[in-house]
Amino acid sequence: MKQRLNHLFSVIILLIGLSLFIFMSNADLRIARLIFSHNYQYPGLYHEPWTFLYTMAPIPGILLTIGALAVLFAGFFYSCLPQA
Repeated sequence: MKQRLNHLFSVIILLIGLSLFIFMSNADLRIARLIFSHNYQYPGLYHEPWTFLYTMAPIPGILLTIGALAVLFAGFFYSCLPQA
């Protein structure tokens, strides 16, 4: 168990250190400059499948919200646990 925790904490420390390095050196901005053009637009803008994904993106979130609310309200009326 102690070995697993040591491994977990070493991975966490490595990821935190890498994040700090990327933040302090602005490496994320340098990588973004390689991808984006000079007018700060993504080169795949207005091309498929990005337009489809952009227009259809709210639908899964709305469906999940409706489903979660249905489960929430159903929990007030139905209980699978025995009454005490």
